[in-house]
Amino acid sequence: MSVEERLRAGLRSQAYSWDPAVEGSLAAVRRRHVWRRVRIAGVSAVAAGAVIAGTVSGLQQDHVKGLPPAPLAGSSAPSLAGRYSATVVEPVRLAGDWTLTLRADGRVDVSPPAGYYGVVSAVLYQGTNTEFRTTLFQEDVCAGHGIGAYTWVRSHGFVSFTAIGESCAARRAFLVGNTWRST
Repeated sequence: MSVEERLRAGLRSQAYSWDPAVEGSLAAVRRRHVWRRVRIAGVSAVAAGAVIAGTVSGLQQDHVKGLPPAPLAGSSAPSLAGRYSATVVEPVRLAGDWTLTLRADGRVDVSPPAGYYGVVSAVLYQGTNTEFRTTLFQEDVCAGHGIGAYTWVRSHGFVSFTAIGESCAARRAFLVGNTWRST
């Protein structure tokens, strides 16, 4: 037998003697794939839980920071809910005709004058029979000042406000320095 034939025969026998464990290897890959899916699902569940917990905590923190909850329904106290209009003179940067609609659920719909381009969405308030707290201008003119607290009195179709806890001079001038009539 020639050297070439002996090499070929030896290589042939070596090639057939090695039997890879295909089924065992495939099973190992499948197990790793399943565990990878389990880990991804677990991480996703933890992340979703963290987002939900953060959202709930954020909502609770907003309440702690003073975002007013909706007023209680069925209260016998005089209600501040209604629509009020004023031709604002003070502060000058807020000058123009404004309408505030205070809803019974604690929301405020704000209609600013045509030249005002500030943030007037998501405004909240809480009213009792004598006090009024609001987030008006909190995202704009009063950024960083928090909630404004006032007392209010209704008389002859008008509502007047007096500041009792207000760090934003613009909101104080807006509510206190102008005549608000019920419409």
